Amino acid sequence: MSDNEFGGFDLPGGSRTRTSEDPLADFVDIIGDEQDEFIDLAAVESDDDVFSKVIPMPGVGVDLASDPLDSAEVGAMQSMLEELIAQLLEAKTMPLSQNVLVNKAAFITNLERILSLLPEEVRAARWMIREQEAFVARVNEKSKGIMAQTNQKAHAIMENARHQADLMVSQSNIVAEAVEEANILVRNAEGEGRRIRLQAEDYSEDRLVQLEHLFGNLVRQVRETRSEFHQARPPAGDIPILD
Repeated sequence: MSDNEFGGFDLPGGSRTRTSEDPLADFVDIIGDEQDEFIDLAAVESDDDVFSKVIPMPGVGVDLASDPLDSAEVGAMQSMLEELIAQLLEAKTMPLSQNVLVNKAAFITNLERILSLLPEEVRAARWMIREQEAFVARVNEKSKGIMAQTNQKAHAIMENARHQADLMVSQSNIVAEAVEEANILVRNAEGEGRRIRLQAEDYSEDRLVQLEHLFGNLVRQVRETRSEFHQARPPAGDIPILD
């Protein structure tokens, strides 16, 4: 462990860093300040109603904001930390490296004792952070589901719009084709009507010519007959008288 590692402590989340020449004092100050810096999660509405009130902390029956750390516990922790630092400073350095040799069992024992002296508020804060992270994860997961459903609905709407547009274009093409066919039929009907009318006129002309010839012959015969009536006739003979 290097000197700069003892010179500063980074809190979880990187929210604060303290650096001084007395790392032990910094550590004690941090532990003392932690009791007043818990996140008070107000009512957060969600489907699971995870945080309807301030999150209850199991095993904590004291007021976190008003219960100061016990001075004896702080002193014990300070003593054990000083002992650990002394062990590290006095430990033998391995050749060609900055690593040191320490008594593993004793070091772990001291760390466990320090851990046992940590106030319940610190454990509760860690529990609250885990709950908060779990809540955020659930919210993110639900948001992803909502976004997926929204994208699916938007895709369905777009596909339906494309289908309707294609259908309208198809119907428009059908209407245009029907109008064109109707125009062709009208033009064909008009041409057929003109043809039939011309044929009827020709037929009527032929019949009228025939009638004209027939009536001309009749008129000629009538005139000839009338001329015969007007020709001079011989005088009539004497009518015999019967006794």
